[in-house]
Amino acid sequence: MVGLSRALDLILTGRAIKAKEAYEWGLANRVVACGTALGQAITLATSFVKFPQVCLQADRTSLYHAAFSSCNIDDALLFEWENAKYVIQMKDVCESAVVGNVKRDALWNEQVKEAVKKKHTNKIAVNFETEHKRLCDMYKEKRMNAKKEVKES
Repeated sequence: MVGLSRALDLILTGRAIKAKEAYEWGLANRVVACGTALGQAITLATSFVKFPQVCLQADRTSLYHAAFSSCNIDDALLFEWENAKYVIQMKDVCESAVVGNVKRDALWNEQVKEAVKKKHTNKIAVNFETEHKRLCDMYKEKRMNAKKEVKES
């Protein structure tokens, strides 16, 4: 996260670092004015709870898998699909996505809104699966073309 030299600096010297330095190193993702930390923390927490928690958990799990366990993009995309496909089929999650105005891809939002209005949540899953397959095929084709270019050169 911070690199070997910075980690060794902190471990071997035991020195404390100030908020600005922690932010610059990527150890903190925001610095707030003195006396405003509690209010900022509540604002941050409020921004998390407006999204369906099952979605956030699935996204977090997929991110960790992609960062630490995936061998390649195909593996990461397959895991993400397998990890989250049950979530997008959940009626409560789809309705919550519309009510909470989840800021995702505009086309996806429109599909969710239409499906919830018509009570066709299975249509969402089918559209997502079709789109996911299309993206996987596109990535596979790009990888194959890149491999051909490398072999030809």
